[in-house]
Amino acid sequence: MGTAASIQSTTWFDRLPTEIIFTIFDYLSNKDIIYTFLFFSQRLNNLLLRNQHYINHLQLPTKNFDTWKHILSVIGSRIESLDITSIDLPSSLEYFPNLKSIIISTPYGLPNDQMKLIFESKSFAQLDSFKVKENLIYPTQSFLSRSINQDNVLRKVFNNKSELQKFYYPRFIKYAKNNLTSYEINLNLHSLKLILNEFRDIFSLILYTPNLEYLNIRTELSRTCVTPIEKSNIKLKQFHLTLKQPTNYQNNLNELTNGIKQFSSSLTCLSLNLIDCTDIRENEIPFNSVKLQQLLESMIELKQFHLYATLNVYDSSRNILSRFQDQYWFDHKWTFGTHGTYFYTLPFHFEYLHNFCGFDNIKSSNSEVLLTNPRIWYTVKYIDLYYRSTYDINFLKELKMEMPKLIFIKHRSFYKKNKNEKESEDLHVNENEEVKNHITLYNMTTIQFDHGSIENRKKWLINTLPNLNHLILSTIDLPSPDSQSADLLNKRIRRLDINTTNSSLKQLTEISYVYFSNVEHIYFELFYDPQRRSQWYTDIVRKILKNFKSLERLIIRSFPENGNISNAMTRDLTNILECYDMIEIKKNFQMKQFGEWILFSKDGWNDSKVQSGIRSSILRKFKFFKLRKS
Repeated sequence: MGTAASIQSTTWFDRLPTEIIFTIFDYLSNKDIIYTFLFFSQRLNNLLLRNQHYINHLQLPTKNFDTWKHILSVIGSRIESLDITSIDLPSSLEYFPNLKSIIISTPYGLPNDQMKLIFESKSFAQLDSFKVKENLIYPTQSFLSRSINQDNVLRKVFNNKSELQKFYYPRFIKYAKNNLTSYEINLNLHSLKLILNEFRDIFSLILYTPNLEYLNIRTELSRTCVTPIEKSNIKLKQFHLTLKQPTNYQNNLNELTNGIKQFSSSLTCLSLNLIDCTDIRENEIPFNSVKLQQLLESMIELKQFHLYATLNVYDSSRNILSRFQDQYWFDHKWTFGTHGTYFYTLPFHFEYLHNFCGFDNIKSSNSEVLLTNPRIWYTVKYIDLYYRSTYDINFLKELKMEMPKLIFIKHRSFYKKNKNEKESEDLHVNENEEVKNHITLYNMTTIQFDHGSIENRKKWLINTLPNLNHLILSTIDLPSPDSQSADLLNKRIRRLDINTTNSSLKQLTEISYVYFSNVEHIYFELFYDPQRRSQWYTDIVRKILKNFKSLERLIIRSFPENGNISNAMTRDLTNILECYDMIEIKKNFQMKQFGEWILFSKDGWNDSKVQSGIRSSILRKFKFFKLRKS
């Protein structure tokens, strides 16, 4: 690749008005803009360098890094924000000397040794923002961390020299209270997100963050309440708390309420996610309206209250909503809703709506709100959809209108009352109605099939999801290879996650390539079985790498059944390509290993073809423009 000055303009493209070029850029990622146009012509080079917002933020590239080294030598010092989307770091952070923000948005988390590289880099000390985005599809496996010394991490954050203003790190921290004296006050930190061992740990840590305003914590109530929690004078404004299942919620309730009341003079927003606490009795907070009102009244500045909780399945009373219909709740415009065993405030504030069965099943303490507020479900991005009834065009219309941010649907198992009952068609579409009222969910990119027939979901695939590209497969009940559903899967699916048992995994790898010929990314998890050892894993990997012709990246994460065999597991994964019949595959794929992770990525990309392909793709989107020679 030459410099911009050495490249002559050979198309009408760089004769386009600047306004049209900017319009084209609106349809592209910053990464594609930089890679394709920085050295396309002198004019475009100057245009990008003058308009810093195209360069300041970069999604870290995962391929063609020889070319990217040259690009970063020119613009690396201008990049202030970096988004990491892969489990490997293909480049050193030294390419970005003025980095201010790192966002880790990998779908499956980041291996510990890669996370260590970030924490130990010079760049980390100068960051004002560090965020690990939590993926709600893989929340548990992706964010447990055992090998990183979390105390060292906290010392970098709670440090009087730290520039950090925001630190979002949803990984489990069981920090040593004996080392608290090694922490220092961070006056800059105003936003913090952590997973802590116990609720009381919050109040020990925030002693070192006197200017904290936003706190998001996932934890559980203390198993033993021997000593009172630390007193805090922090003027916290927003407190988002997610509680895991406690040993005994009722016995620890005072700890929860006393802790929240410490912020009573300043708190403007309180959010409680209690859906994992399934043993809360209906005479306790949050289901006891009197006790909940007393808690909320203690917070004199409170403007927003969000709740998501699970009713105890053993409680017979289902008159919860009637308890929240007195004047206090109406005056504050706090409305509550239920479906199944879930209880929540409306509008719904959380991103994941569990066990959804349709809008007709929603009950509310103020039914008028469901009819008049268009933003009741505006924040929802993920839903579990159960097949207990037939969904039709009207349901799709409502889904599209009520949940405009929806990107993921998990199709849950069909519940059969008896063994002979057949699974009903999931989407009822009258042929005449289909023509008149074709409804599509354009933002929907990901779908998960959980032990049901894909063929019986075909109308979802055919009628409603034109931009579907990511499939999470938990079933081996695939459609006939010559069916319309199979053809659709072949055309649309680019990313495949196989989420099933080891035995089903073997079956799926033998047949899935028939249905997913255009898949570029595959991910699966497995529990290491020392009895099967290398050959079993090698068979799985060989079939995937040979049969999926469009594959670019294969990610495997293996969980040892116990710590004693982790070394054997690591050795087997490392030796996976040493087998004789893997030599040809080795020519096309590079292998990297990060602890229990293994990554196969295709090598040998032709940079000029990639750039040409991107430009051609761009031009096809804009039919007013044709590529011509000067």
